Amino acid sequence: MEKRTGIDSGVELGTTIEVTELHDSVREDFGSPKFQKRLLLELQLAQQNALQNKLHITLNGTALNAQPIGLLASKSLKPVFIEEEFEVNNSVVFVKLYAGIAMPDPAKAGWYVYCNGRLILEADQTNVTGWRESGLESSEKDAGVQYHNDFARFRGYVYFESADTSKLPWNTTKTGVDVDTPIYRKVRGIMISAMTPVLGFLRKLTKEARETDETHFEEHVSRANLTAISELSTQTVFSYPEPPQDDKKPKPTMISFKRDPEEVKRVKEHLGVRTNREVGEKTYEYYMTMEEIQ
Repeated sequence: MEKRTGIDSGVELGTTIEVTELHDSVREDFGSPKFQKRLLLELQLAQQNALQNKLHITLNGTALNAQPIGLLASKSLKPVFIEEEFEVNNSVVFVKLYAGIAMPDPAKAGWYVYCNGRLILEADQTNVTGWRESGLESSEKDAGVQYHNDFARFRGYVYFESADTSKLPWNTTKTGVDVDTPIYRKVRGIMISAMTPVLGFLRKLTKEARETDETHFEEHVSRANLTAISELSTQTVFSYPEPPQDDKKPKPTMISFKRDPEEVKRVKEHLGVRTNREVGEKTYEYYMTMEEIQ
């Protein structure tokens, strides 16, 4: 390990870590461009806080880039931002929690947990962060929702900060969450409460796209901008507008029936349509017209 200093001022510029004696298998890994790229991306993600605070990090001469974390937000679509302080055995733990939506990506959906700027849990979709897992029993108070790709837009971020690192909810190797710490149990409950309305919104967004011709929720999502979490205002509950109620206009009714696939295929060709939904709509319209039903 080598510390570099300025030539005249003696001011420390940084630290260089160089490892020269590697096992053959490790040397092969580091010689692989794919491994180097994956390592760069993992370091970039794990050190986002440090990078955003202007720390300069390079890997084999390649600089890591800061990629600000953001959530979709607008005047009508407001992500959760909660700040709390917890006293833990005469020490203070500061917590910042964010929850909302971003671009759909199942690999990135879930909770991200940081302790003193270090990422210790990435895109978690397990019971550790309040999701329900198949095969696990959940108590009434702990009844989360099982992850599904309908929730691919969900993002949650929790930051624990403390001068006393022993009070942070990480394990002994500082590579994961210690779920049994009192501070984490408290915050996990807040995470579930913050996540629930976001998932409710995503259910409505999915249902709207699959079952109706309405675009109310989708329009609000498309008008929202990806906003850095550092720019978000305090918001204890995820907020979004419900569609306006029109008492004069009854809600559409769904009609469903099954037919032989070959018959349906021939009807599609005859009507010049491609989907089963269009077959149903066209045949319904035909019946209404032929029977002169107003």
